[in-house]
Amino acid sequence: MLTKEYAKVKEEQPKLGYEYMLLTMSKMFIPVHMLKIDGLQWYEIDDERDLKYTEENIITNL
Repeated sequence: MLTKEYAKVKEEQPKLGYEYMLLTMSKMFIPVHMLKIDGLQWYEIDDERDLKYTEENIITNL
């Protein structure tokens, strides 16, 4: 269901991330809970540029 709705939204607003769809789903259907982990090294990889940044700046700090 989420992917169907997100496909519609992405067509109309291509820069809108899936995080906003999760927020919408959480408000409309079922709460989505998050767990904060102090010190967790994390970076979202969407393309090759992000991957390169992660390899050079995140992975080296693990």
